[in-house]
Amino acid sequence: MADTKELILDAAEQLFSQRGFDATSLRQITAKAEVNLAAVNYHFQSKEALIAAVFSRRMGPINAARLKALDRMEAEAGDSPVPLEKILEAFVGPVLCHPDIRRFKPLMARMYTEAEDRIQGIFIAAVAGVVARFGRAFQRALPELSPRELHWRLHFLIGMMAHALGAEHLIRAVSHGLCDPADCEALLPRILAFAKAGMTAPPPDTSSEEDTTRAGASCSLGGPKSRGTAEPPAEFVPPDGPGGGATKPPGPEGATAESVAEGPGRVDSFDVNSKERAAAGSTAGFVREDR
Repeated sequence: MADTKELILDAAEQLFSQRGFDATSLRQITAKAEVNLAAVNYHFQSKEALIAAVFSRRMGPINAARLKALDRMEAEAGDSPVPLEKILEAFVGPVLCHPDIRRFKPLMARMYTEAEDRIQGIFIAAVAGVVARFGRAFQRALPELSPRELHWRLHFLIGMMAHALGAEHLIRAVSHGLCDPADCEALLPRILAFAKAGMTAPPPDTSSEEDTTRAGASCSLGGPKSRGTAEPPAEFVPPDGPGGGATKPPGPEGATAESVAEGPGRVDSFDVNSKERAAAGSTAGFVREDR
């Protein structure tokens, strides 16, 4: 029989996926888990911490798999950049082809697209180290892209993943069943080919945009750069998010598979500041019953 903490996590995951984060109350979660409200307070202290634990339980193993694959590819490449298609496979594959992805696909889609600040803060805290590590790999593979342009393309890449996770019913409907997004062997090579084409497309004419130095304050991978330079910044640093300032990944090379391999419910396992950032905006002390 599952312990109380797992019962709460299972119930919260199901209700968050079905109803959304704000629309799900702690009373609904405890009713579904058949536990009392004090158990939520004992194990998680706040609703925000519970959301972070639900997400971390799923993303921890996925991010560890991503980083393990990238570690292996970088070791094989030596001093050369890892080929772009390999980086894309390591970043996308562990998400879309996870053996239990169907169980938590709705949760993943909600986390990718949730606009509420505190939810995005939890998401950013969970993925900051991984994004930083992969960002540097993408920079080495695509040195011709400016920091701004690389940010845009990574944004679109993640958007493709979110759409594949959250809108699979649409392609089934419009293709009359011809396309099955649950078939990873069919989905993955297609999304990787599409992503590679997008990542390597010539940059658009952005002469009408404000200069890169001014834009660097809000869209920076590693500090402002002059327009047109092919030299990437020394280090990929995610932009400031609603959960706090940009987080420097742990260690000189950023996140590792070991730094994100954690047990269920850990809040502070992805980057050095994730616990503080995940708690931003949360209520200190006991959980309120009306949330």
